[in-house]
Amino acid sequence: MTLADLTTGGVEADYPGYSAVDLNAFSASSIVSPDDGLISETERIFQPAGMSVSQTIYGYYVTFKARDTSVVLWIWRRFTTPLVLLNDSSQIKITVKVYDKDFSPP
Repeated sequence: MTLADLTTGGVEADYPGYSAVDLNAFSASSIVSPDDGLISETERIFQPAGMSVSQTIYGYYVTFKARDTSVVLWIWRRFTTPLVLLNDSSQIKITVKVYDKDFSPP
């Protein structure tokens, strides 16, 4: 899986006001069933500022920077139907949730 698999042409969004976001507000883990755990990140809102041309968004991805500074593709989602940001009032809201099968609480 590569970035090119997620978007036509393999480009990251570049609309006015876009920037990559550090995910640093994960919740404490919670148990969602006897064997499964869950952590979730604060909802992130992506919204253009001063946009004059629409931009189609095909999905999103999350990378993880390992201790050796290599970057690993961690989570990805390609939208069933691409989303089009038309103007400054367009928004994409994303909440990253990670489920852990066979979770064992500490």
